[in-house]
Amino acid sequence: MKKLQRSIYFITFSMLTLSIGLLSCDGGGGGGGGGGGGRPSGQTTTIRGNVESIVAMAPQNNEPSMLAKIKDFFTLSKTANAQDNQIVVTFIVDGQVVDVVTVEPGGDFEGVVPISFSGNTATLVFESDGDEESVVIFVPPVDAVIIVVLVDFQGNEAEVVDTEFEGPLHCENVTISLVAEQDDDIVINGNGGPCVLAGNCHLSFDAANVIFQDCGGCFDARGNSVLEVFADGDIVCETNDCAITRGTSSVALSAGDEINISCIDARGNSEVILNGASCLIGSIFEVGNATVGTDTGCPPLL
Repeated sequence: MKKLQRSIYFITFSMLTLSIGLLSCDGGGGGGGGGGGGRPSGQTTTIRGNVESIVAMAPQNNEPSMLAKIKDFFTLSKTANAQDNQIVVTFIVDGQVVDVVTVEPGGDFEGVVPISFSGNTATLVFESDGDEESVVIFVPPVDAVIIVVLVDFQGNEAEVVDTEFEGPLHCENVTISLVAEQDDDIVINGNGGPCVLAGNCHLSFDAANVIFQDCGGCFDARGNSVLEVFADGDIVCETNDCAITRGTSSVALSAGDEINISCIDARGNSEVILNGASCLIGSIFEVGNATVGTDTGCPPLL
């Protein structure tokens, strides 16, 4: 498992709020439908994690809990403390138990949950010596979700403090919205493929910073897909490969600071709109009736 490091390399949002709605299939026009990009129902996604079990007294006299006190000092680069008691993790999707695993002495655990085109909500129940705490996470259609969880059994608290999506995020004929908590980032690691592959779907990100890394292109929007990326800070695509739009797809990138993409390849009747304090785009290709433009506030493209 890749080493997780807070606020440096990987995603750092605590919990996702999500909106999932099925859309009717529209064959998409001119230059690419949604086929070939999704993860069919019945496949699975791996959830790998590390749990920090906190031994602490429950909060008294309105004092903040131990979890709240240490959260700001918690760093993911440290090795998890060995657990004094065995911890069992139960994975629940749609009210059904889909996996049960035991946390290793170092705090690592790994389970498997079913996944659909629109993603699933999974409840993870942590049990130790008769005490139970749980967290709820959104599992989008990716290869793996990697999380770090703080669990305070005595203080009756549990919280996901860091998450990474591993493998391309594929969406098809659905609406998926990923919203990070304040000051937290969304990072998607494409493992060499397109970080986002959208086929006739509506996908939105909203975070402090949105970072696409190890991508074969930060996004590939097909058919009539709509991709919206909002960042208070930067939108960064860490690859030399082109981001691609096809068909009648629409991509809107809005950043409070910088939009940094090495290449945009717009095809068909697609549209890309950039709105940021600065737009650092290495090269732009417009094929057919496709357009790449800047909204108010974004200086001329490089």
